[in-house]
Amino acid sequence: MKKYTILLVLLLINTFIQVSCTKFPNEKKLIKDHIQTFVGTELDLKIEFKEFEVVKTITYQDSLDYLIPKFSDNLKIRANSYNDFELKIDSIINYNNLMIDSLYGLKQKVNELYKLYQDGWEREYSNYYRKKKNETEATLKYLDDNDIELRVVTDLASNYHNQLSKYYKNPSTIIGTLYKVKFKAFNPFLKTDQTIDTYFLVNMNTKYVERINATD
Repeated sequence: MKKYTILLVLLLINTFIQVSCTKFPNEKKLIKDHIQTFVGTELDLKIEFKEFEVVKTITYQDSLDYLIPKFSDNLKIRANSYNDFELKIDSIINYNNLMIDSLYGLKQKVNELYKLYQDGWEREYSNYYRKKKNETEATLKYLDDNDIELRVVTDLASNYHNQLSKYYKNPSTIIGTLYKVKFKAFNPFLKTDQTIDTYFLVNMNTKYVERINATD
């Protein structure tokens, strides 16, 4: 009886190993191709998966929870919720657009002065006109730099707004699955096998795969 019990346990273990190895074949192939592609070149790293398990499914709500603090830091604002973030985004966009309009009018006036001083410099070559021309050149550069910075931040805020609003409308939508993976691979640079524990985010619909650090 004891012998049959041991055989049964061994059979169950063997069955479990076989099932584990055959689960997620499409996901494994996608991750394997991702790992083995280096600067557009496919390598044969002799990958063997040791562990492959689902950690969680990722939804739009997870993206909101992750991106709101990140986007807030990028824009140097504080926001703890989507609605708070949206209010501050709208405020940034409206303020920046007003400033861009004001800069446009100011640059027109400075350009007129610059032309006046440039004409005076070309006509008289006096130190006064040369100094004023240089001053207006510096002013125009300062205004242009501010204009560019305002437009960059405004575009960034608009992109953030569009991205998060899509997530907010459908928070339960699943966008991927997070897998905990342990695999053995041959490192062609070190000429040795390595065993690696890591995580991968996979979306089988779009064939998207990304390696994720445990701290992300």
